[in-house]
Amino acid sequence: MRMMALAFAIVAAASGAAFAESKNETISDAEAQRYMAFFDQVVATVSSAKTDCPKMSADLGKLFDANTKIIDDANKAKDQGKKLPADYDKRVKAGAEKLVADLKTCAADPAVQATFKRLDKK
Repeated sequence: MRMMALAFAIVAAASGAAFAESKNETISDAEAQRYMAFFDQVVATVSSAKTDCPKMSADLGKLFDANTKIIDDANKAKDQGKKLPADYDKRVKAGAEKLVADLKTCAADPAVQATFKRLDKK
């Protein structure tokens, strides 16, 4: 359950996919492509270090440091109730499923959890 919550948080913050249901406004396709490129990098980073938690945390930290604007923009869009265009749903779902599978070893690691918390800037 903890891994699912973590994967959901990643999807919500990194890709901007989990926005308020009550709004019909979507982000632009250009924004969606930026978020998805970042999300794909998160998935790849987790996958490449799936059994090495210190490496995963360090590599994700570097990725997040290099992409603070995208993270900030995704959080702003989420706060405004915007959502990802429906065309991206399959890609987000596939990425989230891969994240859940690849996080099995490190989901409970405190350093990995702390690194992922950086995505949600409330």
